Amino acid sequence: MRSGRRRGRRFGLADDGTAYGETDTDSGAKSVVTVNVSSGNPKALPGSTLLPAGTTKGGALFTLKENGAGLLVAVRRDA
Repeated sequence: MRSGRRRGRRFGLADDGTAYGETDTDSGAKSVVTVNVSSGNPKALPGSTLLPAGTTKGGALFTLKENGAGLLVAVRRDA
């Protein structure tokens, strides 16, 4: 028996076919996941993982609210 229904939202798609998104359940729990679009297999990422706001060629864009001090925007390039 399933413990709850999972919903997913896709936020970014990288050049290599990896989609980044977030799942949540009826209980409100959320986790960041990746899905390879060719295989369709999801993989949950560690709880501290930030979800990219978007992907760039060779990297990703992240945004983070800074407790009333504004918005932090960062770009991480792949190594």
